[in-house]
Amino acid sequence: MIINLISHRVFAWVPRVSMRQRNVRKRPNVSPEVVVRTALELLDAEGMEGVTFRAVAKKLGIQPPALYWHFENKRDLMDDLAQAILIEGGVGAIQPPSRAAEWKTWLGQTAHTLREALVAHRDGGRVVAGATFGRAKALARFTIVSTKVLKDGGFGLVEASLATATVVDYVWGFVIEEQEGRGPEPSGASAAGANRPSSPGEKLPGNAFGVDPPMASLFREAMKELNKFSDVQLFDWGLQVVLDGLTSAKKSGRRAAAGPAV
Repeated sequence: MIINLISHRVFAWVPRVSMRQRNVRKRPNVSPEVVVRTALELLDAEGMEGVTFRAVAKKLGIQPPALYWHFENKRDLMDDLAQAILIEGGVGAIQPPSRAAEWKTWLGQTAHTLREALVAHRDGGRVVAGATFGRAKALARFTIVSTKVLKDGGFGLVEASLATATVVDYVWGFVIEEQEGRGPEPSGASAAGANRPSSPGEKLPGNAFGVDPPMASLFREAMKELNKFSDVQLFDWGLQVVLDGLTSAKKSGRRAAAGPAV
């Protein structure tokens, strides 16, 4: 069965190569890098749903089938978009700390670097969160380096991996929520909470929440106060809670327990 599967993939690939060779003089001279850059422009202009083979091809002035020379499907293209976003944001160049004991500070800084890379492009959180390691190699490298840093810092191997996943998941979730309905973060917006639109909760009547008016009033007041903080400040508050939790888990020697799901 395995041999048949391999044979199928090999022979399925041969005609595709032959077709490329036969049509090489007919296809436009468009490199994968140009395709990705064009797709990034579409991403910023129209969001993730606007990045289609048809839209990219139209913007490049070529036929959609030409893109299949470089990308098997949209998933491949989105993974390369994720790779480009991470490299552009400096995530691919992150290095371990000089001392193992600095893991907490290092992890906090890298989480901010990751967030900044994602918010630089519309729907960057969604694009990178859905990426696979096969083509988004910067994401794989970040995960591996972070796990090694935490293991060197005193976590068990499994706990280091889980800690990395916890921080990364926090970044994904925060950024996806942060970018919902918005484009790329404007220059300077990350440092100015006043640039964020008011929360809808501030304008709703007291009975709109299905709770007593005093409780609704408390919620509206909280939303009003939170709106004074920048996205970076809100992100960092939650991040520090996560890092403090990891520090506590490390000190207590808490281990992940394998067993049946509960």
